[in-house]
Amino acid sequence: MATENENPFDILTNGLRQMRESNLPEYQKAYHEKNLRATMQVIDHLVKGDKAHNEAQLMNRANNFDEYIQNMLKFTGEYLAAKNLMVGNYLRDNRQTIRVMIELDIEDYDASPEISKSLRKLGITRNRFLDWLTLASSPDDKFEAWLTEFITEHTNRDIEITRSRILDYAMPRKRHKRLDPSEGPTYFQNA
Repeated sequence: MATENENPFDILTNGLRQMRESNLPEYQKAYHEKNLRATMQVIDHLVKGDKAHNEAQLMNRANNFDEYIQNMLKFTGEYLAAKNLMVGNYLRDNRQTIRVMIELDIEDYDASPEISKSLRKLGITRNRFLDWLTLASSPDDKFEAWLTEFITEHTNRDIEITRSRILDYAMPRKRHKRLDPSEGPTYFQNA
């Protein structure tokens, strides 16, 4: 359990070390390492954003509005970067969940009434499940390269990525005509 004054980077570094020393299969270690590193990036952006926000407040009190605006823009950019990284982690987590289902031989939506009922309760339709299966079975390196580029480009252009937006660009059978071509290719158009 973390104490109030404990450095979050130390906690994550210890988590990385413990995970590497664990008996998990290599693909699970790689997955957890990606998540821990992405969490470190999120924390880094939040810390930078907090620093910029504090500096902005100081500039506001000193009536130095030019620096206030500059620091508020830094704060907003760091917050957006952190939020976009968290949405990327959401996509990674769901992809990993489907991989676990594949390992358990749950590749058929209607394999059992309990499975399909549970998936429907989670709001996962048959088509969405098939999309997730396709996404989960795609190569890690291609997926990670696309996801990193997608997040970086959207963050650089000050575009907030929502969960539904990233799913629009990650899923194979989405209505691609609806998507803005200036935002780059979808994952399966890129693959």
